[in-house]
Amino acid sequence: MNRFPQTLRRWLRRAWSIPQQLATSVRDRRRQQLRDDLESERLDRIREPWKYRGK
Repeated sequence: MNRFPQTLRRWLRRAWSIPQQLATSVRDRRRQQLRDDLESERLDRIREPWKYRGK
């Protein structure tokens, strides 16, 4: 009988943290996409510098 309240608390804690985990995941994905875009541009500038003359 003692395990039920512990299990219920654990499930509620997990359920409560799902929105926060989703928000963190979205934020991390956006940051990674920004880093990937910047890295792509950096590599492109190295490979083809004539495209970026005067910028």
